[in-house]
Amino acid sequence: MTYGTFLSYVVPAVLAMALSGVYAIVDGFFVGNRIGDPGLSAINFAYPVTAFLEAVGTGIGMGGAVHYALSMGRGRREKARQYGAAALWGLLAAGAVLSLALWLTAEPMLYAMGARGGLLRLGTEYNQVITAGGFLQILGVGLVPLLRNRAGSFPAAAVMTAGFVLNILLDYLFVWQLDWGMTGAALATIIGQGAAALLGAGLLLRAGGLDMRLPASGRRGLFQDILSVGAAPFGLSMTPNASLVLMNGFSAAYGGDFAVAVYAVVAYSICIVYLALHGVGEGSQPLMSRCCGRRDWPGLFRVQRWAAGFALLLAAGSGVIFWRYGVEISLFMGVSPAAAAASGAVYPVFIASLPFMALNRVAASSFYAVGQSRPAQCLSWAEPVFLGLFLLVLPPFGGQTLVWWSVTLARAAAAVLAAGLWMRCGGARGETAPESA
Repeated sequence: MTYGTFLSYVVPAVLAMALSGVYAIVDGFFVGNRIGDPGLSAINFAYPVTAFLEAVGTGIGMGGAVHYALSMGRGRREKARQYGAAALWGLLAAGAVLSLALWLTAEPMLYAMGARGGLLRLGTEYNQVITAGGFLQILGVGLVPLLRNRAGSFPAAAVMTAGFVLNILLDYLFVWQLDWGMTGAALATIIGQGAAALLGAGLLLRAGGLDMRLPASGRRGLFQDILSVGAAPFGLSMTPNASLVLMNGFSAAYGGDFAVAVYAVVAYSICIVYLALHGVGEGSQPLMSRCCGRRDWPGLFRVQRWAAGFALLLAAGSGVIFWRYGVEISLFMGVSPAAAAASGAVYPVFIASLPFMALNRVAASSFYAVGQSRPAQCLSWAEPVFLGLFLLVLPPFGGQTLVWWSVTLARAAAAVLAAGLWMRCGGARGETAPESA
């Protein structure tokens, strides 16, 4: 395996994951420039619901994709086909159930997350549309890892890019031209994801990956295997949003609505980097899983080293951009000049966390790619757990400043945990991956 092969998988995945994060940012851009700080803050409160739907799709899709790749590496083609079929059924079932459940609880969830008054009204308007089309989001993101493992990274990236471009065009039409506000932004998102789901299904069908026949026996075991591995990528997708909920609540308590607006624009920007780093792990997953399936340990460790180096380089480059252009990015997003100016002092705090984030993402992805679910799940939720602890302890002594720094300290603590698990598990060695695949 060459570094060129590695890049052919990772670069499209990084771009695709970055674009997936821009879905909400695009909504925030159009709404922020039309409604202002209240609209942007409302989407910031509402976004965790969107992210939850996408995380469910990512978890199920990635769980099926990992077992598909492990089985193919071991020469078990029929078993691989069964895992692909089970993942497709899981996506359909989760989409139907969660779309209805979240639509019925759209307003109470936002209230529980701290939204009040105008933020609650605007956020509910956005989420009622988003959740009504939630099954499209689950399918749109869930088919991508299956397609990546079946047909390669470029078709998977094409699916997400097509949905993203359509989302931009519809945001411009619905929000700016037709003045549909929050409803228009939400409609643009779910239509874009629906288009991605349709295109992904078509490409998967072309690659022979839409065979949904399940075996007469052993179905329960297939779903259990998928959910066991999928819990880690689900957690990785939800981590920034669990942190988002915590930060929104503590920022509102210590800095008021102004601090929430500042955090909204910084969180949106940093979220792109977070997802791009997650894309390094997702892009290298097929290679790591196949090496594990073939028991090619030198090849596995080589991919892991390449992934760590690429992620650190990406973190460093992103940090330079935010350091130099952070205020300009905030103004571009449509926040007030005062909030944009304040974000200039906040960006460096978050920049300091990027290298820790890079190592956490690669370590977690390396674990679940070889079927080591427990350490991967542990790392998936380490950041919000540490963040909650720091937010409870530090802000009473330093106010909003220590609310900002709690994020960086939490990511540093999670990186220490990742290093400990890495050494304990022998560098995510694949010998412990489940042979049942």
